[in-house]
Amino acid sequence: MNASVRESNDSYVERLMHELAEGIDAGRVPASIFGNEWVYREELRRIFGRCWVYLAHTSEIPNAGDFVTRKIGGDDFIVTRDENGEIHALLNACKHRGVQVCRADRGNALQFKCMYHGWTYGPDGRLLGAPLWKYSAGSMSKADNGLVHAAQIDSHQGLIFATLDPSAPSLKEYLGGMAWYIDLVFGLNQHGMEIVGPPQARRGARQLEIACG
Repeated sequence: MNASVRESNDSYVERLMHELAEGIDAGRVPASIFGNEWVYREELRRIFGRCWVYLAHTSEIPNAGDFVTRKIGGDDFIVTRDENGEIHALLNACKHRGVQVCRADRGNALQFKCMYHGWTYGPDGRLLGAPLWKYSAGSMSKADNGLVHAAQIDSHQGLIFATLDPSAPSLKEYLGGMAWYIDLVFGLNQHGMEIVGPPQARRGARQLEIACG
């Protein structure tokens, strides 16, 4: 996208936001805000790119190698538990060519292999290797080519959250008073709560993501 087009679209979204701010108290919302591609793109950047987003519950990945795939905005993430019990949120895109390394919604795997060139990653995101690595990659560092991690990840009462913003406040600070209500619902007993089935798929949201690119 060239700079002039970007500036034009930014101005258009700002105008819509100004109209929304002026009319919201009277119950007036600009109709063009709904299903708007450029508003959606700004939501991805300003909201999903900065906020803490709920991804999964710890009971969904109780064992080493367990994983589920979820989204932050339009980006696919693998939520995994490694051999040491640590939880990770990994961008589901091979560091080589960006191909998905995990195509299942959930499961157990101690390796994720890209179908394109065989780059293989551990559940902690480390690049483990690739076919003929020494000859094809030369002195390229494996340590610098692991899967991209969410900038921050934390949990509260078993609810796993992540943010793409390294400068975002801590999860505790972000939740603020809402943490009390989470404690009330999810902390009813010392064993907490357990997820007993997969979440409902939001097909409408997925279709919007596809439509808006």
